[in-house]
Amino acid sequence: MSYDRREFLKTLTLGGLALFTADWFKLVDETKAASAGKLLPAWPGDPIPSGHDVLNAVWQSGDGYALYLNGTPYDEPPTRTYREKLEAAGEYDVIRALEKLGTGKYEGIDDVDLLDEEADGGREDETWREFIGRRAPTFLETLEYIEAEGLPSSSYKLDDDIDSDRDEGFVTAWCRNNAPEAAATAYLSGLLEGLRAEKDKVDIGDAIEAEGLRFVDGACPGNDTLVCAYANDYDTLCSLQRVLDALGRGCRIVILEANPSDAGKAG
Repeated sequence: MSYDRREFLKTLTLGGLALFTADWFKLVDETKAASAGKLLPAWPGDPIPSGHDVLNAVWQSGDGYALYLNGTPYDEPPTRTYREKLEAAGEYDVIRALEKLGTGKYEGIDDVDLLDEEADGGREDETWREFIGRRAPTFLETLEYIEAEGLPSSSYKLDDDIDSDRDEGFVTAWCRNNAPEAAATAYLSGLLEGLRAEKDKVDIGDAIEAEGLRFVDGACPGNDTLVCAYANDYDTLCSLQRVLDALGRGCRIVILEANPSDAGKAG
């Protein structure tokens, strides 16, 4: 951390308490050197209390530390079945149509892919599409919707898990709202907004962001799945933890993967 940056932080207080003192900066340097940048000065050897949130920090070269709330970069979106997807969309007619395949009047057809095959019990050379269209046009419309949308074409597939590539909207929504990196972004954005909402804490909120926190919304043009918060360096993580502790937030920052250059400096 540069001299100017430290001198600026020393001027800030929270509730009349100076958080960033010369002694604190000394502790930051000592802890960084002793742990090769893997531990923070606050509670370095203590277990995380039950019920506390955890901000996991993972070094990403060129970007800084990516932050994950109560999770890691390896967390995957949950799966859901076709039935759950259709229920969420209110497509109960589609569910009923799939469940009717292979039963009752249309017991000879158990798969939408068979619509253009000859119908059992129909007129000469009549396909299932023609037979069902003549007998139940509304039902045919639903089957053709299933066919066009690439939905499961047999009733037994209703309770199969959907491949994530075929459930893009659901996966994108999870990435933007529920993934650990998105949760960290919401948590830290809320923290800064809360600080800036109180007159005596505005400077702390501005300083924490200006000194090394940044937010990314969208991996690149046309790809909005990534919502993530980054901390520039080890010193930013230390400062953030200092503020979290001073505010009484039950949140611990854990460095899962440290900046390799910090280890080099320690050595």
